[in-house]
Amino acid sequence: MSKSWESNASRSELEASWLQLLQQVDDPFFELSYLVSMRYVMGRDFDGVVDQYAVRNKELSVVPYLQVLADEMSGNTKDGLQVLQRALRNDPDNLNLLTKRASLLWKEGQPEVATDIIQQVLATDDTFGPALLVMLELQYIQGDEMGFTQTFMMSLGDEVPAIDQLSALYRAGELLFGDQEYQEASKHWDFCARQAEKYQNDYFAVLSSFRKMEAQMLLHPSEEADIVPLQQLLAEKTLHISDRTRFKTYLTYLMGLNALNTQDNKVLGAKLSELESITDLPKFGVQIPSFQDLKDRVSKGSD
Repeated sequence: MSKSWESNASRSELEASWLQLLQQVDDPFFELSYLVSMRYVMGRDFDGVVDQYAVRNKELSVVPYLQVLADEMSGNTKDGLQVLQRALRNDPDNLNLLTKRASLLWKEGQPEVATDIIQQVLATDDTFGPALLVMLELQYIQGDEMGFTQTFMMSLGDEVPAIDQLSALYRAGELLFGDQEYQEASKHWDFCARQAEKYQNDYFAVLSSFRKMEAQMLLHPSEEADIVPLQQLLAEKTLHISDRTRFKTYLTYLMGLNALNTQDNKVLGAKLSELESITDLPKFGVQIPSFQDLKDRVSKGSD
């Protein structure tokens, strides 16, 4: 499964290994792991493979989510909505399905309808983390500052699962970062990193620390950043190989950004070359800055 995330992995060899395992373990959820892990390697074929899985495992409640994932990867949001509508006819009170439908409707340009659905979900369970996260994003893009603040505080309540609290903290920072509110984003990610340590969540501890560093570097471009603590943090934490690979790439980007800020052209050139050689790294989970991001910043700097 770990090799499925590697950028230079051979699809034929990986599929052969997986299929050999699937012959030994006749379990639809084991096959589900195969599908999710291999989705980037499969590329355009992923949708068809998911359809075959759905036909063979109609009774599994996970099938609609897998179909929506396939539709999202191929850019077919409308198809995903149809899948969710069919699933909701069979299970109209499923909060996960309702929340996912609201998220897709928002992407389809219907934030008002999405907001109504999320409000209904939260009226049923006001601590339902996925719905709170979607509401947080909707209120932010709609400029509802008071609503955003209230939802944010609810997202950090003791009754909300730790992973959902961390997701809300991290996402709030992302929204602010997207508007170039680097100082506020940095504060959110600092808090998220500290909470992640409290909850012993290594992934969010590393991710938030890295993002905080990036925000600080963009906020104070003339100052040299201390990258060493990030290197130590990455070495100390227990991470899946796929996450560790992504964070190593992110670290390369930050080193390049630091070299750009300090006008160290030798290091900058080396980091640009290094990033350029790994631009085919599979993208999954949180998107990480890449060669093109750094190249764009270099261009802006030269202008």
